Amino acid sequence: MRTFETQADFEPYWNGTNVPTKPIGIRKEDSAFIVYFTATWCGACKRLDLDMIESIAKNVGIPIWKVEQTVNDFTAGFCDVSSLPTFLLIKPKKIVSKIAISNTENVVAWIKSFDLKKK
Repeated sequence: MRTFETQADFEPYWNGTNVPTKPIGIRKEDSAFIVYFTATWCGACKRLDLDMIESIAKNVGIPIWKVEQTVNDFTAGFCDVSSLPTFLLIKPKKIVSKIAISNTENVVAWIKSFDLKKK
């Protein structure tokens, strides 16, 4: 999972100027990605099966990024994230969907809901 270490890393993706993938279910002129907000001290975050979550995101075609809040707390504030773990589906300049939960199955179901091939 790639990491946004700074707000400067995140902003080109937020602005839609550096997103290489056009996921299924997103209009061709849009680009979307998931951001996972976590922290090294977050016990709830450690309960997540990140390998499974990454695999499902890859199958759906949506890139997933991580923000480690102890390294980059500005992006969490910018995105109005107030609890961990939190996952956001973002397309340029818009938070499309948000889930703040530490249950892997619920996160997987949330990600799968963006896969229009299965609808």
